[in-house]
Order: sequence, then structure tokens, then C-alpha cells
Amino acid sequence: MNPKAPNTKRPKPPRRQPRFTAAEIIEACEGSRGVLAVVARKLGCDRDTVDRARHRWPEVARALVASKEHVIDLLEIKMYDKAIKDGDITALKYMLNTHGKSRGYGLPVEVQHSGEVAHAHRVTVEPIAVGEALDILAGLGLAPAAPAPAAVDPASTPPQAARGPAL
Repeated sequence: MNPKAPNTKRPKPPRRQPRFTAAEIIEACEGSRGVLAVVARKLGCDRDTVDRARHRWPEVARALVASKEHVIDLLEIKMYDKAIKDGDITALKYMLNTHGKSRGYGLPVEVQHSGEVAHAHRVTVEPIAVGEALDILAGLGLAPAAPAPAAVDPASTPPQAARGPAL
């Protein structure tokens, strides 16, 4: 390279000023349900502009998350109403399976493992029956009483020890 040759590299153009302020974008987040395209439509810009602002300004990212969380809160309220006020069994099962895990509700979980096992244990976790859950809610005055359960043949029910320890 010739030391006397002129510098042929072009200087980087100065960084463009953002078209919108963080405050303007945050204001557009109101009622957007956290959807970038809705915010962009309110501002009259491209969705990528809002996405860049989300990465540039943490407060914009927080506003988008808060807007989406608000929608989730509303959906959760609707689901509670369907489960409790309307006695919707599907909604009831969903709410217990997703929000009642700490109380023993939930779907069974199957874990598969490959490789060596130093100590083998078989554990079965059984969720509470829907009828039992409805009886509890009915006792609290929150749901209609469940129909009486069908008779169970004790000979067909395995003993507790065969199913593994209760958790």
C-alpha cells in the first residue's frame, strides 16, 4: 500500500436521530395489547421502527410488555368468571391445572430418561379428580355440586404401595 495514497475509505454517516421519542412510542403502546404492528400503525411508521425502539429504549420494551400483560390479566379474569360464575367445567379444569399446581392440581407429567440410572424409582403423581374439585368449590358456594361418582370396584384398584409413594 502506498503511504502517500489518499484515504479512500468513506467516513461513516452520522447516526440519524430517531424519528420518534421514547415517550411518543410509549404513548402509542396504550391500548396496543403489546402488538408492535398496532403501535406502528398509530405512529404511522413501519413495525421495524417500533422494534428498533424496543431494543434501544428499555422503557419502551417495558411499556410493550405491560400492555401485553394487561391483556393476559383480562383474559384471566374472563376465565375465572367462566369457571366460577358460569360453572364451565372446561374452564374450571383449565384454571385448576394451570393455577392450582401448588395445591396438587395439574396434569400428570411423564419424564423419560436414557442412560445409566444409579437408583431406579417409580413415582406416579395423580391429579385431583374434577368431581372432587367441584365438590370443594360447591362447599364454598362457588360452583354447582358434582354428580355422585360411579361405584369403584376395589379389586380393580391397585394398592397405594404399587402406585408409588404419595407426593
